[in-house]
Amino acid sequence: MYPVYLLSLLLAAPSFFYVVLKMNIPQLAYFRNHLASTIVLVLAMQQAWVPMAALGWNVVAWAVSVEVFFYMVFPFLLSRFSRLSNRGLATVALLGWMMPLAAALAYMVWLPDGVYPDSSQDLLFWLSALKFNPLVRLPEFMSGVACGCWFLRGNHNPKLAARLVLAGTSLALLITAFSRWIAYPILHTGLCAPAFAAIICGLALRPPAVAFLESRWLRLLGESSYCLYLFHPMVIGMVLYGTGRPSYSVMRVVGTVLAATSVGVLLFRYVEEPARKRLRGKPPASALVVAP
Repeated sequence: MYPVYLLSLLLAAPSFFYVVLKMNIPQLAYFRNHLASTIVLVLAMQQAWVPMAALGWNVVAWAVSVEVFFYMVFPFLLSRFSRLSNRGLATVALLGWMMPLAAALAYMVWLPDGVYPDSSQDLLFWLSALKFNPLVRLPEFMSGVACGCWFLRGNHNPKLAARLVLAGTSLALLITAFSRWIAYPILHTGLCAPAFAAIICGLALRPPAVAFLESRWLRLLGESSYCLYLFHPMVIGMVLYGTGRPSYSVMRVVGTVLAATSVGVLLFRYVEEPARKRLRGKPPASALVVAP
């Protein structure tokens, strides 16, 4: 993970430091005034813990900061949740979905930042805490772990697979269709978590209609999604805004998607995977299985 993460920071550094140090943009004053601490936080993958630093350097890297925390607490959650009954797991999943929504609703009632937030105001202190802080996102993760524990217990009816996928997809599309009427903070909670849980569980039951998802090329796209996520803002910036005049024609948008996907695959094959193998080293001799 870290070698690709560090490479993304190296490539994002010129634009980030130029904008922060050379352009007088009021919204970026925090980074200019706290540049050293932002650098340390981002390099240590801890930026999401400081609301105003969460989007520093490589904007999308805040999610990696949250994931690092989730990796740390996962063994603890798994050991506890595996002892719960199905009813207990359902309770955890429901509460994990509702708690972030409650926090977002409380934000909308009190408006602690003093303004009604929208997509152009990501650098507000309390809004950033609501969207990026690992503790705020933890209930959403707990909900997913609870669903995973339930699924691994088995005894599920395969006939439910298509229904789950259809129900989850319909719910996600419904939320998307009405997103313009849903408050911005609420959209950035686990609002779609039940839809995604239904889709994932349905696909895990392996309905015949989606067998194509197990193809080699689609697995490669899934494996390279981490690289795609970290580098897609830079690719989009270069393709859509490289000429100075953004273009949103169909061909330009399709080209941007293909370019970002290709970059993700290449980085996975020639950077992430080789780095992972080098860091892990060779497996011990006792772990090698010799074919008869």
